[in-house]
Amino acid sequence: MNRTTIIAFIVASVLVLYLTILNLQYPLIGINVVEKNGETFVKEIYEFGWAKNHNIQVHDRVLKVDGKPPLSHFTVREYGAIEQAKTVTIQRGNQIQVFTISYEPNLISQFMYYLILPISFFIFVASLSVFLLRLRTHDKPSTVLIYFLLLAGLCYISASLSAKYETIGRQIFIGTFLFLPVIFLHFLYDYFEKEKKVWFTKKIVFLLYGVNLIEFVGLKLHWISEKKFLLGALLLNVATILALLGKGLVYLKKDEQQHTVRGLLLAIGLSAAPFVLFYSLPVLIIGKWVLPAELTVTSLFVLPSVFLYLIGMDRLFRLQFSINHFVYYAFLSLLPSFLVTLLYAKFVNKAGRLAELVLLFLLIYVINILALYLKGYFDRTLRAKLYVQKNFYQESIYRIGETLKKQKNMREVIQFLEKEVREV
Repeated sequence: MNRTTIIAFIVASVLVLYLTILNLQYPLIGINVVEKNGETFVKEIYEFGWAKNHNIQVHDRVLKVDGKPPLSHFTVREYGAIEQAKTVTIQRGNQIQVFTISYEPNLISQFMYYLILPISFFIFVASLSVFLLRLRTHDKPSTVLIYFLLLAGLCYISASLSAKYETIGRQIFIGTFLFLPVIFLHFLYDYFEKEKKVWFTKKIVFLLYGVNLIEFVGLKLHWISEKKFLLGALLLNVATILALLGKGLVYLKKDEQQHTVRGLLLAIGLSAAPFVLFYSLPVLIIGKWVLPAELTVTSLFVLPSVFLYLIGMDRLFRLQFSINHFVYYAFLSLLPSFLVTLLYAKFVNKAGRLAELVLLFLLIYVINILALYLKGYFDRTLRAKLYVQKNFYQESIYRIGETLKKQKNMREVIQFLEKEVREV
């Protein structure tokens, strides 16, 4: 096996474990503050934060954080937010109350979005990475794809630490957030260059690497503000990738690899669209999101799901062994099951208990697996009878082989072949 790739896999796994341990130390508090005449007041309460569940309100005065003046706490001083604290003292009118901050059973949404989903996503991409190692141990495109998947897992799990202003998690998040789209473009170039069907030069890949490196250094040196700049950089990177994939559709119009380009376009489009349309663009244009980042970023599960589907359909790499149907369907069913459960918890039953959500997820998960088994059965039964697109000769050959088995004499064979040539 590729030793460098295995080392990268181990390093990513150790980092995820470390970040998870850090994440368990403090819940997201979700209090933004403002200074007025030397006093600190609550400016904003975040929807998924601890403060939302403890009746802390905008305009409350913050007297102390961890028993000291608010400005002595580094997240208040540097970011105007209260995070990574154990206690907070709040004054409302003549009442003063000391709150002890810790993870509690009523923080179900925070457990889901900040721990369960990121860890589940990393397990998903790590499993797919192991599968790719077994499939293409010394293949350059698959190696770059593995790096991309592992970095996507790190990006997702470090995002929750970035929201808490944890230093290490924040640096990992910024780096992976900026370079993930470029690494995907690098994979795109390597894959189609190996197939000798690449339609753009590697200079574009190097150019984006350089641009994002300058952006990363600029953020570290505080040349530019952080949040809106990161979102703007994401829009630029995603727009570049979508434009190149669109050009690829035209370039490979009569080639089998068109299916692969469509799949990759679907992967990037569906995984980025909710975050871009309902969070990034609204924040950049009107300064307020339509849907919170925690909800929109769950579309990341589309990426490994589409990659697995393309591999299973022989549209991305060539399988050297068969995949167990149950394992394949179980992986593909994760995404829709998660999404439906999250939408139910968010919009239908906001006060749903964790046990209820788990049972709902399992029910949807089983139904999805059964539906995929039925789809596989109908595909095998009807594939030889369905029309195929012109110029896609591999599918035509499969259909010819299946149909010729049923012909009774040479005349029927000739008639069928003439019909196939006319149609395909």
